Formats: sequence, C-alpha cells, structure tokens
Amino acid sequence: MAGSTQAERTEERSVWEGRPSQILLAHVHLGCALLALALLWGALELALPLPAAVGLAIAPLVYALARGILSASRSYRVTTERLVTRSGIFSKRTEETELYRVTDYQVVEPFLLRLFGLGHVELATSDEANPLQRLEGIRAPQALRDELRKHVEVCRDKKRVRVTELE
Repeated sequence: MAGSTQAERTEERSVWEGRPSQILLAHVHLGCALLALALLWGALELALPLPAAVGLAIAPLVYALARGILSASRSYRVTTERLVTRSGIFSKRTEETELYRVTDYQVVEPFLLRLFGLGHVELATSDEANPLQRLEGIRAPQALRDELRKHVEVCRDKKRVRVTELE
C-alpha cells in the first residue's frame, strides 16, 4: 500500500440511516379504522352476537397493523460508498447500490407529506438490477439529496468514473 493515497485508504462509514414514515400509511390506517367501525355498527344493527361483530371489525385493523409492520421493517442506510436498502419481516432482502452508479437525483414532496417535512428521494442509477432507487417518506429529503450528491462525487473521483451523455 505504499503507493495508495489517503482517499483510497479511508474506511467506509455510515452517513445517514432512516426508515419510511408511518405517515405514508395514514390513509390505510384511517380507512381501516372507519371500515372497522362501519362493520361493527352494521353487525350490531343486524343483531349479530357481540363476539361475531367484534371479530368482523378486527379484520381491517389486523390488515392496517400488518401494513404498518411491513413498512417499519424497511430501512435505508447511506454510507460513503453505497446505498443499502433492507426490507422484510421474516425473510430479509438487502439491496445495495454503489454510489458511483447514481446518475441523477430527484426530490418529490407531495403536498400532504410536505406538511410533515417528509418527501421521497429518487435516484436514477446505471445499475441494471436497480435502475431506480426510491427512498420513501423520509424526513428532510433535500438535505439527504445534498449529502448523497456529495458522496457520489467523491466515489466517482476515487474510482475515476465519469458519466457521459450521448445524444
């Protein structure tokens, strides 16, 4: 390693970690709660026994809970060299994208998410397996995009990679 530079010897380190916000599922949770109330009311109006009415009303709540757990099981980690996405409850799936492969960035902030300081960061990459990476429902998406951009440039310089556009 006598000829290597300090940049080549630096260790990969984590620069950001996060999960999608549960606010993304607000419409699912609200809809399921309203459906549960409607089913409970309807079952009681039809004079079904109370255990049957409660059992009928629990189904949408279990669905909302499952969706919430599934969303909470997704995590994002940005290191100085990679974007790592992990998802799954029982079986985990890990997807990694090298930062030097990122070709474009986009921040999408729908109005309702913007009210909570949330948004999505979309990354176009040259990776054939994952050409579009989307980090959904994250806090301060503009700051994350800027952080990603900085590390993408460092990775490209370190690997001597340049993106060329052909017309």
